[in-house]
Order: sequence, then structure tokens, then C-alpha cells
Amino acid sequence: MTLNRISLMDAYLIETVRSNGISNDELIQKTLNKDQNAWKEILPKLNFERLVEIAEDEELFKSIIEDGYKIKFVTMNGLKNLLKLKFQIDESKYHQIENGLLDLDINEDQLAGIKQFLSDNWQIHEIERNQSTVKVNITVG
Repeated sequence: MTLNRISLMDAYLIETVRSNGISNDELIQKTLNKDQNAWKEILPKLNFERLVEIAEDEELFKSIIEDGYKIKFVTMNGLKNLLKLKFQIDESKYHQIENGLLDLDINEDQLAGIKQFLSDNWQIHEIERNQSTVKVNITVG
């Protein structure tokens, strides 16, 4: 299956909503019904109109939310922010260098999720693997 490509800002919006405890089903239903008033209380600075725009193509929107997405272009800060939003991985969990992140210990689900959303300008190199974690380097180029 080919994943839909979205912008980094669209990914931030989706993952910010999810990171505040909103399920995929609620995200889909409230967006399709243009009823995000409850979210405005917990996320007052977000503009939910972009979600409504994406949801104009209902099948596309459902696929992005349920099946996942690939980001068109991820920056270094974008990668760091998505790791934090999507997986609660902060800067204490890796070493940042000029062109990437080193020694990131993650589980298989996190690895699959990162591989899924990461744009083509990034590469993931497995360094070490044990029963519960995989140590990876994520670099540009």
C-alpha cells in the first residue's frame, strides 16, 4: 500500500491532537462533522481548519489517520518534534550531530512508525538489536 504524503505541518497538527488523548475515531468523526469545539479548549492555539480542508476528501483523510502517512520533507527539528509528539522520545534519548541523531534506543513499533513517516532525505541505520530494543542512527542523506 502506498501511503499518502502530507506536509510536516499537517503531521504536527495530527500528532498534536493525538498526543492530547484524542483517538483516531474521534479525530475522524469530529473533523468530518466540523465539530472540533471541545478540542479548542485543550488546544486553543491550533487552527483546525486545515484538518477540515484535508477531510474534504473523506477517503484520503481516513487513510491518513488510520493507515498512516509519509511526510514530504522532514527537517532536523521536524524529526525531533515528531519523535517527541508521536513517541514521547525527547533529546535525552539520543545524541544530536549536525546531520542526524545517534544512539536512539527504540522498540520495534517505534522503528516501524519512524520508517513509515520519515521522508526520503533521511536514512535509518540499525546499530544494535536485542530482545526489546533496537539502537539506530537516523541521518540525512
